[in-house]
Amino acid sequence: MADLGGSFQLKVTPETLEQRANAAESKIAKLKKYFTEMDSVISKTSGYWLGEAGELHRKIYKEKKEELDAIIARLEKHPVNLMQMAGVYREAEADNVEASSPLMSDIIV
Repeated sequence: MADLGGSFQLKVTPETLEQRANAAESKIAKLKKYFTEMDSVISKTSGYWLGEAGELHRKIYKEKKEELDAIIARLEKHPVNLMQMAGVYREAEADNVEASSPLMSDIIV
């Protein structure tokens, strides 16, 4: 672990990290739902949009969908990372409290 060279203060609480992680998970789930609905709509165009143009547009969408799936997979990692950070912060705080508890509190320096 790197020496941080003194004291520091976190600018975010573990609770805030967890709230943001939950909000991100919710938004990512909605995004996935919207893309699933769009997949269905695009797929159904093969029933009425016939010919080269329709095939070309469905092909382009399929190629872009692979990129979108990769982006969503990366996005899904962010809430997990935020939750892990919150856990690390909580663990560090608990360790600090435990380490400082044997110190005498009735001594004035």
